[in-house]
Amino acid sequence: MKPISLPQWLRHRRLSLRVVLVILLISSVFTLAITVYQLYGEYQRDLGGLEQRLEQADTSFAESLGRSVWALDETQVGLQLRGILQLPHVRQVRIEGDLEMTVGESSDYPHQLRHQIPVVYQGQQGDPQTLGTVTVAADLEAIHGRLWNMGLFILVTQGVKTFSVSLLILAAFYYLVTRHLQALGRFAHGLRLDQLGEHLRLNRSEGGLLRPDELDDVSQAFDHAVTRIRSDIGAREVVEKERNLLAKALEQSPAGVVIMDHDGCVEYVNPRFVEFSGCEANDVLGEPAFQQGGWLHQRVSVAEGAGDPWEAVMAGETWQGEIRFRREDEHYRWAWISLKAVGEGESSYYIALIEDTTQLRTVQERLDFHTHFDALTELPNRVLAYEHLTRAIHRAGEGQSTALLFLDLDNFKYVNESLGHEVGDEILVVVGDRLTRYSEEDWIVARFGSDEFLVIMPNIQHPDGLAKRIEALMAALREPIPLGDETFFVAITAGVAMAPQSGQTARELLQAADTALYAAKGDRKNSLRFYESELGRESQHRLTLEGDLRHALAEGQFELHYQPVISLSSGKAVSLEALIRWRHPERGLVPPDEFIPLAEENGLIIPIGEWVLRRGLLDLASLRRHPVLQDMTVAVNVSSRQLVEGDLLATVSQALQQSHLSGEALQLELTERLFVDELRYTRQLLARLENMGISLVIDDFGTGYSALGYLRRMKVDTLKVDRDFVRDISEDEDDALLTRAIISLAHDLEIEVVAEGVETEAQLDFLRNCGCERVQGYYFARPMPLEQVERFLLEALENA
Repeated sequence: MKPISLPQWLRHRRLSLRVVLVILLISSVFTLAITVYQLYGEYQRDLGGLEQRLEQADTSFAESLGRSVWALDETQVGLQLRGILQLPHVRQVRIEGDLEMTVGESSDYPHQLRHQIPVVYQGQQGDPQTLGTVTVAADLEAIHGRLWNMGLFILVTQGVKTFSVSLLILAAFYYLVTRHLQALGRFAHGLRLDQLGEHLRLNRSEGGLLRPDELDDVSQAFDHAVTRIRSDIGAREVVEKERNLLAKALEQSPAGVVIMDHDGCVEYVNPRFVEFSGCEANDVLGEPAFQQGGWLHQRVSVAEGAGDPWEAVMAGETWQGEIRFRREDEHYRWAWISLKAVGEGESSYYIALIEDTTQLRTVQERLDFHTHFDALTELPNRVLAYEHLTRAIHRAGEGQSTALLFLDLDNFKYVNESLGHEVGDEILVVVGDRLTRYSEEDWIVARFGSDEFLVIMPNIQHPDGLAKRIEALMAALREPIPLGDETFFVAITAGVAMAPQSGQTARELLQAADTALYAAKGDRKNSLRFYESELGRESQHRLTLEGDLRHALAEGQFELHYQPVISLSSGKAVSLEALIRWRHPERGLVPPDEFIPLAEENGLIIPIGEWVLRRGLLDLASLRRHPVLQDMTVAVNVSSRQLVEGDLLATVSQALQQSHLSGEALQLELTERLFVDELRYTRQLLARLENMGISLVIDDFGTGYSALGYLRRMKVDTLKVDRDFVRDISEDEDDALLTRAIISLAHDLEIEVVAEGVETEAQLDFLRNCGCERVQGYYFARPMPLEQVERFLLEALENA
């Protein structure tokens, strides 16, 4: 069927037409209903009026008709029937019974109303007699015709009125609504993304009683929608830009990225993951990842006890941990992985960040090796040795002991200094190898320090034979060491401590073994010493003394005493030797022989020596305020550690500058052994000190190594003959001969001689006869504080 074609002017007014049609339909239905209701009412009224008239005829004719029929008066009956026939709409009246008669014509109209009137006669006896029935037939054609005409009139008038009103509504609706909707449609139809700045404007007057109305709301909604679209497009552009940046970041990310859907299948992998895994992206996209039997699950191994990553993520947790990954080429890589769920339900997805830690793990393993093993000998170092020792002590059974052997290579620093560190390192490697080779199976060998080794001996059941086993080990270490064309011998000193006898912890056992080692060094080199309780008390005394020594330095408990050096030619004091004293707050004066060796060991001799230098020069400057003491000098002892480890040149320069004295006012006393042992360090330094005008004195000459060869190469100003030779020169011919030889040698080298420890006139006479230039000792004066030595010097000059 061909569709109905609307006129052109109605095509763009279809909404208005539809509204009008709806109005027409509703109005027609409403008009029809009202018309039917009115016609039905009229019909009921006409029908009711007809029935009422028939009932009135019944009342009017019934009695007289009964008498006429009783009398069989046909004429009168006929008159009465014709009277009923005169009623409106009555077409025929018929009587049946004792008398039958019909008046009027029958009608063919199908709709008729029949009314029956009973004919009754009331006799004198009082009993009514039924004589027949009168049937009245009324035709409804006239009533129906009137109602039909009325209905047509109502429909026509209402139809004309409805049509007229609809046309007016159509025009009004078009003017008020349709044309504006068309404008909205044209605006929406012509809307472009590059024209979002335009606003919708309807051809309507501003203001009004009922403004703004729905069209204004729609217009504003359009403008708001355009604004929102423009804003959303801007936001989307920002999001798109960020997404592009994020995509580029993922592409450039140093970590591998795997994105999985809610079923755990791979949706995205970045290039770093492809590089890490050795696979192609297309080979894994769409594949299950971490689920049981998944692609990643088959290639990933996690540490025992770390749990299944996928189960943790499915439980709502974030899984992190180190994994081992089997690459496509069957090589393994280490990685740190973080697996996390994002979102819920079917919109959820999973992100795995995989950071390749293979190189880091390799570095960590190397660091761990260097943390626990010695790089040179590859033996356990101090840290790991401590752990092994702690474990051995804890695991020792009942009746078992743990022994710790602490070994030290004697005078090893001289090997490094004279032969170089490369040779020293080779010797250390050989010693470590021998310790490992000759140690028993369950012994643990470690390198504790530069030239110190530990041997941990667990589960010792018979300590009596331990000394022989250790001596056998040390004998193997003392075997000659061939290195190139040279053969070297090492001397080993060792200390042994037992747990739990000497200590119940690793720290206590180490301290006890170190104490035994220290005691062994005090006995003689190349010896072995077991820890005893007496050694512990000595060690505790040393620790206490060391702590007090540090407090003494910080709290200024040191003071200087000065002993004059006398010139035998003039009999006057020409110099002072500065001698340190420690005034302990509880013990009083502590002998230098007790704390100076300890200070040498722990390095405190360096700050103590600096203090002596500064204090001695300041005190000398104070004495030189007296004109008669302008030529007085001061001698200060210098230790080997000051020379090697301290900045002696800077310390001397600062002390001279602080005291405003020149170098000629200072003498530095160095031991003979220091000249021999530290020659490679001292030669250049001593030359600089000499250039400053400082005098160099060899102290305790003759008690150590022979320094005769070095005396020719080094510029030495003074030799000091040790007090041990001076003490017995008047009684011991050997000492007298040696002293005379030293003085003679010094004179041949044009070196001045000072003799220490002069206490008798006989000693003084002997030294004078030998040509000794200067002496010092109790014969002239004991060491004195600054105030006393000042008085001594001034009185001596006054009495001269």
